[in-house]
Amino acid sequence: MKLFIFLRRYAAFTLIEALVVVSIVAILAVSIIPEVRSAKVVGRGKACGVNLKLIELAKDAWQKDHPGQPATVNDLLIYLHRPSLPSCPDGGVYSGLEIGEKASCSLNGVEGHEPKGSANSLANGCHDSAQQ
Repeated sequence: MKLFIFLRRYAAFTLIEALVVVSIVAILAVSIIPEVRSAKVVGRGKACGVNLKLIELAKDAWQKDHPGQPATVNDLLIYLHRPSLPSCPDGGVYSGLEIGEKASCSLNGVEGHEPKGSANSLANGCHDSAQQ
């Protein structure tokens, strides 16, 4: 009988133990959230860079197949295998779609990254849309 009472007394968590566990989980969550947000920003910048690279490859393919002829957006869509041009994940506008010009994004620059030292660039050169 005494053994049963002894086991019963220590079978549950105390309030202090539960609060310690909750506080540790909260500290871990607070330390991870900025990393997740940063990874999201870097991912959008890289996605923009991939879109610009696709546009450049489509322009190169058009130029090799039709030397000396200007390309329209509809001509590039054939090489992109899409119904429309890719769009910037940050909401920027792509320009430089003419042959001979470098494709660029109004927010993320030429290769999906803003020029270093601009107001919205991070240390790795990616656009930070949270600053807008």
